[in-house]
Amino acid sequence: MVKILLVTLFLTFSITCIADCKRWEYGSLLTTVTSNGKKPEDEKFDSVTVWRSPAGLTVWSNNKLLSSDSTDKSLKDYFSVKSLDPINILNSLGNLGWESYGFEIPKFSGNEKSQNWQLKRCKLGAL
Repeated sequence: MVKILLVTLFLTFSITCIADCKRWEYGSLLTTVTSNGKKPEDEKFDSVTVWRSPAGLTVWSNNKLLSSDSTDKSLKDYFSVKSLDPINILNSLGNLGWESYGFEIPKFSGNEKSQNWQLKRCKLGAL
């Protein structure tokens, strides 16, 4: 019974905080995966991940940092994830208070697939 009460209080507080947020900050996560194999059994994938937030723009290719305004970490270290799967990255962002409010799959050509998420979180001190 105590656990149910605590969960109810937590959810009520969380919903109230989100509804009471006065200022939001925004970010976007773009992932692009390219297949570079000629035959299915030889197929290999290259990925590019772009994270844009108030801290700046960061770009990784296959977990390696290409450019950043705010970090020198690999993709896995930056988001504290074990794989490059976008769902793991989104879960990590969710743990940091980010929530997705938009999603887009841009048109892609043959061997390339992209996914783009728009995210927001309550700016600290803005409740």
